[in-house]
Amino acid sequence: MEITHSRESDFRATVKWVMLKKSRPPASDNPILEPTNDQDDADLDFVPDPSAENASASDPTDGLSAHMPCADNWKAAENNSNKKMWAIFDESGIFASMCHHGFILWITDMIQSGELAKYPLAIIHKALDLLPPGFLLAYDIGCVFDGTIDRSSMGALFKERNCQCCINAFHGYSHNYLCQVQYHPNVIEGMGLGDLETLERVFSSLNQLASVTRYMSKHCCHVFIDLFFRQWDDEKYENLGNMLFNNYTQALQIINVDVPELEHAKKEFDVHEGDLEKWRLEEKVYFSTLGKEPDEHVLKIAYVERLRELQEAEEKYKSANQQFMVSTPEDALGETYASALSKTWKTETEWHYVDERQDQLTRDITQLEARLGISREQHWTFSSPEFLEISKYISRRTYEKALDKLQKLVIQRLFELQKLNLSHTAYKMHTHIAKSLQTRCQAIQTAVAAYNKAALALDPPQATLDWSQVSHYTFLEDFALLHDTSHNIWEKPWAKAVVRKMIKKDQRMKHAHEEIIRCNVEVRRLHTSIVDEERNFKKRLDEIGSSGLPIYGAVKEFITQRCHVNAKLLDRISQIYSLEGFTGVPGPGIKKDSM
Repeated sequence: MEITHSRESDFRATVKWVMLKKSRPPASDNPILEPTNDQDDADLDFVPDPSAENASASDPTDGLSAHMPCADNWKAAENNSNKKMWAIFDESGIFASMCHHGFILWITDMIQSGELAKYPLAIIHKALDLLPPGFLLAYDIGCVFDGTIDRSSMGALFKERNCQCCINAFHGYSHNYLCQVQYHPNVIEGMGLGDLETLERVFSSLNQLASVTRYMSKHCCHVFIDLFFRQWDDEKYENLGNMLFNNYTQALQIINVDVPELEHAKKEFDVHEGDLEKWRLEEKVYFSTLGKEPDEHVLKIAYVERLRELQEAEEKYKSANQQFMVSTPEDALGETYASALSKTWKTETEWHYVDERQDQLTRDITQLEARLGISREQHWTFSSPEFLEISKYISRRTYEKALDKLQKLVIQRLFELQKLNLSHTAYKMHTHIAKSLQTRCQAIQTAVAAYNKAALALDPPQATLDWSQVSHYTFLEDFALLHDTSHNIWEKPWAKAVVRKMIKKDQRMKHAHEEIIRCNVEVRRLHTSIVDEERNFKKRLDEIGSSGLPIYGAVKEFITQRCHVNAKLLDRISQIYSLEGFTGVPGPGIKKDSM
């Protein structure tokens, strides 16, 4: 899990875990290791976690009432029953969190389980207690986990603090496209240029500990992991100046290159100010409603169906009433009393049922008319144009729904292929996206079969589709069938390749400006922190020297090393101040609580 800043906050967060392949006899505790930076106490703070026997109580999609399109594509989002094999291990791995600078926040052992919801929820609980409002939480399955948080006891507080979930930049391209337009960091305002994949680099480096800690005792294993992350934090602090310098340089380069290109493209294609943002929001709304029937359509369909049912009920009522009224006494037919009584009861029961059904349908129709705004004078009849239009739609409803679903999957596949075919997409990214497209293609194949079945059921039957053709479509223009859908995409500006490229450049340019604003804040804070720290070092060292404490030598050695690192950081900070395009305030500030 990595925590990052939003517009109101100084933090960013990503949730991630790594398997260390440890196997030991079962233990009764599950520690959470506290942050390992230099200001914290050297001892580990053990926080109790749910016991091993409850380890299988939940998974990251706990309580998910509605199916999420990404839930089937990630092991972390799988149902708990698929993670039972982890019970053979006492500690199956660790679940870690860090800030966007790369400093470790909290780590927890995963006890006899895979990646369950309780681990990230425990970290979020800690973050809500200690971090300021407005932090962004990045998780491989952040789209699905957002609902888990909302349904937890922390849901209201999470929203009240203006916190938000998102997915990691690299992993995000394997998510459903609808998920990408809502949760990918490239579309989140205030995100900056971070990729939120820092923990991937952490665990890549951490793998070297696996062979060392495999057969260690629990205590020794915790000690080694703690030492590793302390060393990691020290290295990240030393590299902080380089990170800020590189981020600032990258943001300036994007602005200097993309702004002229974007302005030229806007003039060439007659795009006005605000159009790109408007089209981006239209795309988001389009994918959020694609494949869903409008509420008004659903009500009108229900209204027409109730009118038809009422007509049938009225006819049945007339028939039942007539049969009941003209029934012949048993004396005339020579029937027994019991036989005649049975027939009378049956006729009377049917008459009462049809009468009650008629009253119920009348009440339903009245309620639907109220919701649709249909007055008594506008009551639909079987010859009304609106009635005939909805009746025609109902006959094609199954076909339309199958076609809309197929459209949604095909468009998502085509837009994801655009990313796959980008000239600057690296091999690993190509492979990652290609694997996700295999799942998408299987879904499309199922949708094609459903469409063909619905098309043949129409009168007259519609032409069917061949999967081998659909699987080779690479452009929207190839899919002529999309002309028939209720969500026509052909005239949408954002569906054109050149407009989509401009929207991407516009978003990247905005994120570059956000990164510069963030860097201006962080550079000055780092400079202020160094100045205050060195002033405090001198004061404390004088106090220890005058008191004659034996730790004077060790403290002096630590301060000397730290000052060497700070000198390198100050050198980098001065280079940032001298950058052409630097817009911050050069020089240190004043710490808020020292004013």
